[in-house]
Amino acid sequence: MRPVLLEMAGFGSFREPTTVDFAGVEYFALVGPTGAGKSTVIDAMTFALYGSVPRWDNARTVALALAPTVARGAVRFVFDVAGRAGDTERYVVARELRRAASGGVSVRTARLERLRDPAGTGAVEEETEPDPGYARGSVRTSSGATHGEGVFAPPNADRPHRGC
Repeated sequence: MRPVLLEMAGFGSFREPTTVDFAGVEYFALVGPTGAGKSTVIDAMTFALYGSVPRWDNARTVALALAPTVARGAVRFVFDVAGRAGDTERYVVARELRRAASGGVSVRTARLERLRDPAGTGAVEEETEPDPGYARGSVRTSSGATHGEGVFAPPNADRPHRGC
């Protein structure tokens, strides 16, 4: 998997809309002082793909994803993977979070779509299509394993995931 674009709003320490553009780079490094949000960038990519973040110690925890002072948050991640025919396929995965009046946080929407244009960025006007190769919309790792929860849950989502 190669990251292309990450957009966050109300996610973790990123209360305001923030974009990380990975396009056109071979390698990247996240650098900055303590508390700058380096880990949150990785958390956002992980949350977009899997619906949880391993360092939160609980697969069902989503409250940590939403910035404490906002009612809504969203993460949108565009990435490339090697296609079945050896070509590159581009996907967009997005999750929206909302805080209820009671203070509880939940994932309101989650989607995974393949972009028809392998150079696209997942903009609203771009055409997308579901990928029938993904079991119930789960996200497949480079090892072929599937992960996720909710609409991205693989058929064996009730079993713990190890070694991925």
